[in-house]
Amino acid sequence: MMKKTLFILIQIYLLQIALVKAQNTYSFRKIPISTDKFNESAPAFFLGGIAYCSDESHNLLFSYRNKNGEEIFFSDLWLAEKIDSSKYKKMKLMNGIFNSRLNDGPISIDRNNELIVLTKNIEIITGLTDQVIDNKTGIFFSEIKNNTISKLTAFKYNSNLYNIMHASLHPNGNILFFASDMNGGYGGFDIYYSEFIKGFWTHPKNIGNIINTSKNEIYPFIHESGRLYFSSESHNSLGGYDIFFSQKSKDEFNEPVQLKSPINSNSNDLAYIIDPNLTDSYFASDRDGTNDLFNYTSIFKGFNNCKYYVNNNYCYTFFEQGFSDDMLSTSMKMEWDLGDGNIVRQDSVDHCFAGPGTYNIKLNIIDNTTNELAFNQADYVLEIKEIEQANFIAFKDTNAKDQLIFEPNTSKLNKFEPKNYYWDFGDKNGDENKTSFHKYINDGTFDVRLNITGKYLTTNSDTNFCVIKTIIIKNNRYEP
Repeated sequence: MMKKTLFILIQIYLLQIALVKAQNTYSFRKIPISTDKFNESAPAFFLGGIAYCSDESHNLLFSYRNKNGEEIFFSDLWLAEKIDSSKYKKMKLMNGIFNSRLNDGPISIDRNNELIVLTKNIEIITGLTDQVIDNKTGIFFSEIKNNTISKLTAFKYNSNLYNIMHASLHPNGNILFFASDMNGGYGGFDIYYSEFIKGFWTHPKNIGNIINTSKNEIYPFIHESGRLYFSSESHNSLGGYDIFFSQKSKDEFNEPVQLKSPINSNSNDLAYIIDPNLTDSYFASDRDGTNDLFNYTSIFKGFNNCKYYVNNNYCYTFFEQGFSDDMLSTSMKMEWDLGDGNIVRQDSVDHCFAGPGTYNIKLNIIDNTTNELAFNQADYVLEIKEIEQANFIAFKDTNAKDQLIFEPNTSKLNKFEPKNYYWDFGDKNGDENKTSFHKYINDGTFDVRLNITGKYLTTNSDTNFCVIKTIIIKNNRYEP
C-alpha cells in the first residue's frame, strides 16, 4: 500500500510539471453596435439576434419636457441580426408594436419564441410639443402565432402610481421578473416576480431583502438554470450600478455574488444577459462616456449544451390514486412490497432505493383479522436509471499551497469513449488536459465547466458531454 501511494504522488507531481500554462479562455470587447454619439443599452436575445434600446432615432419634430422643464429623450427598440460571433448585419429599428413616440424596451421572450414581454410608457401622447409629467412605465405582452405578432395587452398590475419595468421572462414562459418602485418595497426600485397560474398572472411578490436593498435594484435577468442576474447600487458596488447574480436553492435566493472585472467597473454596469450555456454574455456600461454594449464570451467553442450537474435521486412517494380510503373497510389495510426487500403496511410510502435497477412494485390489500393477503390491488415495474452526465471532482493539492486538482469522471456515460477534455475554471482560465491543476487568485463563486468530447462505441458517432459545477473559494481556500 505504501508503494502504491508513493507511485500515485510521484505520478501527480510529474503531471503537474508537464502541464502547459493555463490558457485565457475568454474574450472581452465593445461590440460594433455601440456608438460614441448615442446610448445603447438593455441587450436581449431575440429571434436569433440581439435586441437593444437606443436613443439614436430621437425625432427633433417632437419635444417633450418633464415638470421641471428639462427635455426628455426617449429610447426605441433596435435589432441587430448576428452573422457570426463577432459580426452583425445592419442594425434596424424595430417596427409595429415595438416602438412608439415614448420609451420602448427592454424586451424579453420565452425559449419557444411564443411570448414577448416589453417595457413601455403607459400613456399614449399625441401632438408635437406635449408635456410629459411623470408618465409611468408598465409592461406589455404580445404573442407570436403562425409568424404573426399579436397586439399588445397590458400587465394587469400596471399603474399610474408607480413604475413597472425591465421585465425578464423565464425561458419556460411561466415566471416573470421585473423592477418596480411600488409601495411596500425596501426602498427605490426593487425586484419582484409574478407567476402564470391557471391562465392568469399572480399578484407581484417582492423577491426579498437578500437581493433588494434601500437603494435601487433593476434589470433582472432570469437564466434557465434558476440563476438571477441583476444590477444594484448596493451590495458593496464598485461605483454606480454593478452586476450581481443569486443562485436559487429550494425556495430562496442566496446571497448575491458580484461579478468580477472586466464586467464590473467603477462606472454603471447594467442589464447583463447570458446564453443557456453560460458562455456568451452581453451587458451595457457607460465606462467610455455614453452607454455602450459589451460582450464577454468563451473562446473555447466546445462548450455547448452545458448542463448543471444533477445529483441522482432514488427517492419516490408511492400511493394508489385509484383506490380511496373509503373503499377499505376497518378490517383491511394496504401493504406495499417495494421490490427491494422492503415491505411497508400503510396507505402511502416515502422510500429511497439503494440505486438504479428494476423493481417490481406490488400493492396488496391485507385482511386485518388474519393478517394475510386478501387480494392484490396493483402490480407495476419501476425502472430507475442513472442520469447520463459527465462529472468531475475537485480536491486540494497536497503538494502546492491553495492549488486544486480537477479530475474528470465518466463512469455515468454508457458506452462512451472519451477523447479530449476541455476545462473552463470560471475565472478566465482554462486547460486541455484530462487531469488539471489550477489555483484561484481571488475569492468568489465560480462556475467550472468540463467538456468531454469522444464517440459512442455502439454507433461510432462523435458527441460531447458538458457539465457545470459551482465551487466556492473563500480566503483563497476551496470550500467543498
